[in-house]
Amino acid sequence: MQRVGFSLLRILILVAAVSGIGLNGTVVWAQAPAEVPPAASAESSYTPGPDDSSPLITEADMDRRAKAHAAFAAGIVRQAQDDTAGMLWFWEESIRHNPDNEALGMEVGRRRLMRGEFDLCIQVLEPIAKRPDVSAAVHALLGLAYLRVDRLEDGIEQYRAALRKVPEDLTIAATLVRLYLDQGKDDAALEVLEELDPNTDDDDQDGSVGMWLDLSDLYQMVAIRETDRAELLSQKRLALLNRIAEVGLEDPNQLMRLAEGYLSLGRRELAEKYFTEVRRKVPRNPMVSARLSELYLQSGRLDQAENELELLQREDPTNPIPVYYLGLIAFDRRDLVKAEDYM
Repeated sequence: MQRVGFSLLRILILVAAVSGIGLNGTVVWAQAPAEVPPAASAESSYTPGPDDSSPLITEADMDRRAKAHAAFAAGIVRQAQDDTAGMLWFWEESIRHNPDNEALGMEVGRRRLMRGEFDLCIQVLEPIAKRPDVSAAVHALLGLAYLRVDRLEDGIEQYRAALRKVPEDLTIAATLVRLYLDQGKDDAALEVLEELDPNTDDDDQDGSVGMWLDLSDLYQMVAIRETDRAELLSQKRLALLNRIAEVGLEDPNQLMRLAEGYLSLGRRELAEKYFTEVRRKVPRNPMVSARLSELYLQSGRLDQAENELELLQREDPTNPIPVYYLGLIAFDRRDLVKAEDYM
């Protein structure tokens, strides 16, 4: 278990909390309610507030903070005893006394969400999310909890709030686009996409490739439904794919997605380039063989198409497509014996 350092005052508070005796000697807690549902064990991310000795802190603030510290310490003890239900209950008590503790609220909310306790997660996060200085992560986590209980509009509003705080976060943007598309709100989905600039400088381009590929797919989804704006969206998608290509991809899966993207836009030369790059990295790949044979057939390069189709037949012997096209190639060459063998 992670080591937690305590000052003398906090040790005294811990002992008081464990024994059920308050700072003034009165009984405050004997034990956590038995009805609290179980939760998974993990380490705390709690960070205490300002120094209680500050002259700007009132006596009421001191009392509130002391209770928050005591509840958190009691939760640590329950965690050590593998009493995760009690741990969560005391940590929620700590949040109630110190609602500014976003870190602890996120930790409890995350645990509740992982346990499928969505209503309890919402109960913890809603007060924290109302603070103007709260992080985007709180809004995103609360939005996810709302979606889990079918509060779709509330979920969307939280994701919108999160995106306003971190407009460069493509994960949040992609989630919003999908939510709007699922509701048939194509204009709202486009609005989110328009707010994202594919030419924005990014110091971690390699780490963003997967998300840019996802965003490219979202453009394609919207373009299929918005036929009158399909050309404009295709241009934006092409700009995204070109930016990704400039990174210099090494991962075969990402290269495959890039090639598929170019192929869907009719950029066959670029598609062939990156399918061939995948072939160099992964020599045996039936999908690459199928795509390259398709490109070669469309451009009339029958010798290359035949090589790819024969390779595909060896890689995927139960697939009837390569046999069919090999027969067509043989027939085109007037090799009727070979064509009959394939047919």
